Amino acid sequence: MQTYVALLYSIVLGEGRRVVMSDLKAMAESLGLNNPRTLVA
Repeated sequence: MQTYVALLYSIVLGEGRRVVMSDLKAMAESLGLNNPRTLVA
């Protein structure tokens, strides 16, 4: 089983725009990744 890790330091979309973690997770699933997880620290 392969495991992938993506460490994102910052995602800048512009003033007043945010990345919603559920949307990021859904995007990863649409790319074919199984059981993606997010963590905001």
